Amino acid sequence: MALVRACVSLLLIALFYNYATVQVSADFAIDQVISEAANSSREFQMYDSSAGEVKVELDMLFTREQWEELVRLNRTGDSQRKRRKATRPIYRRWTNNIVPYQLRNDFTSGQRSQVYAAINDWNRYTCLTFRAAGAGDRNKIVLGNGGGCSSYVGMIGGAQYVSLAPGCRIKRIIVHEIGHAVGFQHEQTRPDRDNYVYIIDSNIPSGVRYNFQRYTRAVVNDYGVPYDYTSVMHYGAYAFSSNGRMTIRTKDRNYQHVIGKSPGLSFRDIKLANLMYQCDSKCSTRGACPSGGYRAKDCKCYCRGSSPSNPIKLCSGGGGGGGKKDCVDDNSSCPTWAQKGECKKNPKYMLVHCKKSCKKCGDGGGGGGGGGKGCVDENKLCATWAGKGECDKNPAYMLLKCKKSCKQCQKCDDKNSHCSYWAGIGECKKNPAYMNPNCKKSCNKCDAKTEDTKAPEPCIDENSQCSNLGLKE
Repeated sequence: MALVRACVSLLLIALFYNYATVQVSADFAIDQVISEAANSSREFQMYDSSAGEVKVELDMLFTREQWEELVRLNRTGDSQRKRRKATRPIYRRWTNNIVPYQLRNDFTSGQRSQVYAAINDWNRYTCLTFRAAGAGDRNKIVLGNGGGCSSYVGMIGGAQYVSLAPGCRIKRIIVHEIGHAVGFQHEQTRPDRDNYVYIIDSNIPSGVRYNFQRYTRAVVNDYGVPYDYTSVMHYGAYAFSSNGRMTIRTKDRNYQHVIGKSPGLSFRDIKLANLMYQCDSKCSTRGACPSGGYRAKDCKCYCRGSSPSNPIKLCSGGGGGGGKKDCVDDNSSCPTWAQKGECKKNPKYMLVHCKKSCKKCGDGGGGGGGGGKGCVDENKLCATWAGKGECDKNPAYMLLKCKKSCKQCQKCDDKNSHCSYWAGIGECKKNPAYMNPNCKKSCNKCDAKTEDTKAPEPCIDENSQCSNLGLKE
């Protein structure tokens, strides 16, 4: 009877999710996209006796044995915490950090590019190696068509299916489902979730409340990575709602419109994967990184990046100091832009943010832009020259040596540390009343000269498979 009630409740949820449109929108939360993609009510069943598998939280698959062990561990709670190992027995890691994959012939060329983009992110940001499966690969993931979006959690052994119905074939959903295959759970079921979100039971049908169970540390290991509202594994504010009202309310209200909307792996997703798979195991130095960063497979420390599209950056040792040590490019596209002559065409941006590529590292005074002690005139005639228009006529010298007189010292700051993320998901246009005054830097609203100091628009391939797919312009 309980199973029947659960199925009926899930059908109501499916109807709610489909109330407006079946077209996938960038504004849809991840859970909403997954629900929209289901082509049958069977996709909302918890237990499929014919397949011997359990599905929870819309898209997470477990073998019956896995699920029974998970339930047992969750009941024991933290009492067994001292006896546990870092790697949970129910979530097996991929051998040697290699994930062989097979892509079935169910996808158009455009859809295949979305799959490759998702795989490329996992390869790029972690020490996992996703490669095409060979005849000798017994354990692998098989990405193909299905009734919805779903994946087993962790490596279960043999060929495990990642179901990608047509509505699932967008990068962020594929990143999410691969996350399950890697061993990730949903963020909102973490042991510490009640410190960060409210689960509003009154808006969730009783038959599906099991989808909001909070797992204990006997089941989930967070590796010390803090709760992440921006995780690609987080569901949205209305997940499993049958009445259109909120089911997940963030305790930090700044993130209410953010949860479930991540376009890809967040900094903390990446950090978690690197810790989970011990990506620094071959590094001679394995100490803590500054600013909550992590040590990657190249043994360098990486910290939170500037936006969702740039989730990580090399950690800074702190402070300025100038000279070659701190003379770096702030944008990974700087070398490309420099080769195209942007150092001369767009010096106001390039000479400040692409010092290394523009070969301005030997000029000193490079301890960082903006205000503060490092923003001074290095020549007593700077003010005179600036008054004669030399900041525009001779920017190669003036913007570096006469920062104060050329008005490069005025701070244009964001008032909220989350501005760059919000800007990355389009909030500057969606919510200008808040964003323009409070997130000036991220929304490029600093002053009338902002458009003169923008980075060049890159014309690059965003996926390593583009040349193979013939997608270049």
